[in-house]
Amino acid sequence: MSQKNDISQVSLRPLDNEPVGAVVKVARVQGGGAFRQRLLEMGFVRGAEITVIKNAPLLDPVEYMILGSHISLRRVEAARVMVVDAEVELQATAGSLAYNGTTLTVLDEQDPMADNVLRVALVGNPNCGKTSLFNFVTGAREKVGNYGGVTVDSKEGSFVIDGHRIELVDLPGTYSLTEYSPEEMYVRTYLRDKHPDAILNIVDAGNMERNLYLTTQIMDMNIPMVIALNMWDEFEKSGDRLDIEAMSRLLGAPIIPVTARDGQGVDRVLQACYQAIEESEQKTTHKNVNYGTTVEDAIAQLETLRPDLNRYTLLKIIENDRHALELLDTADNAQQVRQQADRLREKIEREYNDDIVTVVSDLKYGFVRGALAEVLTTNS
Repeated sequence: MSQKNDISQVSLRPLDNEPVGAVVKVARVQGGGAFRQRLLEMGFVRGAEITVIKNAPLLDPVEYMILGSHISLRRVEAARVMVVDAEVELQATAGSLAYNGTTLTVLDEQDPMADNVLRVALVGNPNCGKTSLFNFVTGAREKVGNYGGVTVDSKEGSFVIDGHRIELVDLPGTYSLTEYSPEEMYVRTYLRDKHPDAILNIVDAGNMERNLYLTTQIMDMNIPMVIALNMWDEFEKSGDRLDIEAMSRLLGAPIIPVTARDGQGVDRVLQACYQAIEESEQKTTHKNVNYGTTVEDAIAQLETLRPDLNRYTLLKIIENDRHALELLDTADNAQQVRQQADRLREKIEREYNDDIVTVVSDLKYGFVRGALAEVLTTNS
């Protein structure tokens, strides 16, 4: 077995200097702020392989491939990513090694028919086939809706199942629910303020590791979810095998293979969405990512101060997320919650010896990789 190297013991270099065709590994992402978090959430975590694909005509930006997706970065952005040769074995962070399964939240019964409208939100990464599914279901008879004064749009259509009309809202494609881009904030704000009756999460079956990062965030919102594994025909051709039933049990959501462009499996997905809404009328249990003892204790402590907030928001407060913190301003105990979140954040960072953004990103990817290790067999 090859020896694992601590990043303090190897020579690091910035990604922007790598030539076309080079294959390297991420050691760390330098700096701070929203862009660093964006890179971590897109998979620029320690040990991830990056291939340099091509330069733009003016040598900027540069196209890279990571976790099966193509990403363009300006050279000044790529310079923040420190890399090593692909052959170097790096010690994993504590978070990326952690796979603690799931934890359960008991949800009170809902009344989805209270406003006489059933609403399903379509959520997924860019280019996952989300809009293809939307167009197949609605016949592209959608209307465009602006939200909150921003220029980002959603599309709305409808379908009828068992005599019930259900509105389908196609939200902008997003890799995450943070605050880096208008698309991310649009989707995040919509899910928080509109609270749809169910979320239909479209996942590219050929790029599950990247796509399921967003799924982990949706899981923490405690909204009924159905997962459509899109481009299933291409997945089957790859020779890979997936235990869908086991994956469904792990994530706590129905998982339906589909090929959205020709409608295969779409009827089953719509039926699963309606069933998920029906089941929400009873008290149910909902699966969340288990982040390990330290982070779970922190969420629980904060929940005692703000029991009205869901796990996603509580974790974002611990992460010192600006938009989550703004939700505290109208509460009488806002200062107490902020101070407690500061103490909890410091404790987590001490235990993991890393900043909170890296810790949470690593824990989420640790969960995704651990889950896929149990259910996915690759043909390689």
